Amino acid sequence: SALAKFAASCPSLRPSIVTLLKRSLEDEDDETRDRTTMYVTVVEEAMEKFPYVPPAEDATPEEIRPDVPEEDDTAAFVLLGGMPISFDKLQRSLQVYQSSPGTMESTAPMTFSSLPVVEDSPEDTS
Repeated sequence: SALAKFAASCPSLRPSIVTLLKRSLEDEDDETRDRTTMYVTVVEEAMEKFPYVPPAEDATPEEIRPDVPEEDDTAAFVLLGGMPISFDKLQRSLQVYQSSPGTMESTAPMTFSSLPVVEDSPEDTS
């Protein structure tokens, strides 16, 4: 995940990092392959949407754009932004939401703020 975060924060390194990440797609561990597949997909989509254009060789320092992600860069959003709640709490909250009467028939969009608040389980606090 460290490589993916580097790719998200430094667009000029993305092609090289994707090459390195793709080597993990043949790892023995299922979780490693799954995570790497997600990272490669997200970074490649960001590369297509926001291709990195290197500065001209004769560019002055003022002409060189900072090597930072664009504002709508999905790789930066997905890989650098945090979730508002942990995945365990999200799962428990969704289970409570689905079991509440009438919620599944509602036409209102589901958001994090519309999910019920669940207490920490003993596993979360340790």
